[in-house]
Amino acid sequence: MEGVIPEKPKRGLKRKPPLENSLLLRRFKNLAIIAISVVVLFAAVETGLVNQFRASNYSTQGMEHHNAGRYDEAIAAYTRCLELDPENSECYLRRGMSYAWRGNQERAIADYTRAIELEPDNAKYYFWRGTAYAHKHEQDPAIYNYNRAIELNPKKADYYHWRGMAYAWKKQYDLALADFGRALELDSKRADTYMERGISYAGMGDYEAAIADYDRSIELNPDRADPYYYRAEAYRLLDNAAAARQDYETAAGLGHAGAQQALATHR
Repeated sequence: MEGVIPEKPKRGLKRKPPLENSLLLRRFKNLAIIAISVVVLFAAVETGLVNQFRASNYSTQGMEHHNAGRYDEAIAAYTRCLELDPENSECYLRRGMSYAWRGNQERAIADYTRAIELEPDNAKYYFWRGTAYAHKHEQDPAIYNYNRAIELNPKKADYYHWRGMAYAWKKQYDLALADFGRALELDSKRADTYMERGISYAGMGDYEAAIADYDRSIELNPDRADPYYYRAEAYRLLDNAAAARQDYETAAGLGHAGAQQALATHR
């Protein structure tokens, strides 16, 4: 119709091109994925921390059971600890110790080995595996583990003491004496090391030196029966019957079965 002015187009938002809308949607998706990932990560971290906390509680329970002589309960607690925290090397060590005290050296060795796999530079794991082999009377693998422990921590008297005992079992007395001497350099108050060194001297036929070490062991721990018994044996081999009898009587009074039998035999 002539004379009619066309309607002016309404002003409004310009429509985004399709490509720009696609980019916005992609960014939104990426942000959503990141947000979900963060939530999942925090949930995983929180779950891990909760599991570690619960595992620590079971580990503490295990130690309490072990110290009270309840080894089966300790093993159960440590097992629960490992279910929650399967890479807890200390839990493997402690469960291994409870197995060892329970008399199951094979299971102890398996747990010590797993602890070593998780933490191969920890000296004490090798040491405890060595003691398990020693209790099985397998001195060569015991010595191997003590060697490794000493390489990693040469300042620990226990490691030399136990390696010395392994050498003594093999009648390698020179090596045993060297290790006992080193243990005493690191800790001069070890009554058990003086006694074990005395046993090695006796094995070499040096009964005077053996008696000197038994004397020192008794000075440090006068309530233990074993050094009295071994000193009695040394006196007997030196034909000092009176001194031998006195030590047999002291050892027997402290409950030593061998001393009691010796007194019954030599009335």
